[in-house]
Amino acid sequence: MVNTSLEQLPQAKLCFHMPLLSWLDFEGNHVETLNFSTFLTCEELTVLSMRDNRIKKLPENTFQSLQVLGELDLSSNMITELPYSLFKGLRNLQILNISYNPLIHVHLGQFDSLTHLQSL
Repeated sequence: MVNTSLEQLPQAKLCFHMPLLSWLDFEGNHVETLNFSTFLTCEELTVLSMRDNRIKKLPENTFQSLQVLGELDLSSNMITELPYSLFKGLRNLQILNISYNPLIHVHLGQFDSLTHLQSL
């Protein structure tokens, strides 16, 4: 779903009918918000790209159910702050891209739970 001018994702259960989905790419759309429940049924997701959207704020625990996620790209958005527990539960995350965001604040220990992180 790259460059489709998509403005929002479903409020809940994005992967309900595709429980084995392992890769999602929403690059270059107009998504402004992500809901905590959007990715609840995406337990097999290994790659998620939300690059180049209009995301300003992310709710706490947005990605908590994505326990096998290995790559997360949030670059080129409008994110100013990352909630402290945003990456909680992402124990397999190896690649995290948050570049090109106007981040004002990053919490001390923000990335401590990302023990497999190889690229930030």
